[in-house]
Amino acid sequence: MATSPVGFTGGSLFANDLQQVITRAVNIASLPIQQLTNEKNKLSDQATALSSLSDQITKLQASITSLTSAETNSSIAANVSDPSVVTASASASTVPGTYVVQVLDPGTFSSSISNNGLITVTDPSKQNISSNTAFTLTVAGKDFTLPATSTLNALANNINQSGAGVRRP
Repeated sequence: MATSPVGFTGGSLFANDLQQVITRAVNIASLPIQQLTNEKNKLSDQATALSSLSDQITKLQASITSLTSAETNSSIAANVSDPSVVTASASASTVPGTYVVQVLDPGTFSSSISNNGLITVTDPSKQNISSNTAFTLTVAGKDFTLPATSTLNALANNINQSGAGVRRP
């Protein structure tokens, strides 16, 4: 509450009463100003909130426009790092993302990754990769002696049963 700019300090019996009346009258007269100040502050806070909301709506509209543009462009495509190994295609219903193809069986050893000049195995149930019949498998610096075999299939079985922690499908 506001205080009166007028002060009475005289010796009159009514000076104190007059001071209270004047202070009360000033306080009552300043109530509309205080209410207007409060209302102004409230409106200012609301204007700030509206401005912030407007900024958020503008950002939302930009995002929606971007999504609509992306949907319209349909920029979904299939890319393959080595088309000689696998091919891929994308349709309108393709879900965007990255897909990985894992090769579980690369084929027979001699036809898929052997160098020229090595023995070509056409029938792994009858042929071997070497004229040797005994092999040593080294895994993580530990040697595993494989029993003598005469076919590539038997060698694969011996690798699987070696206990080396590796398997040939």
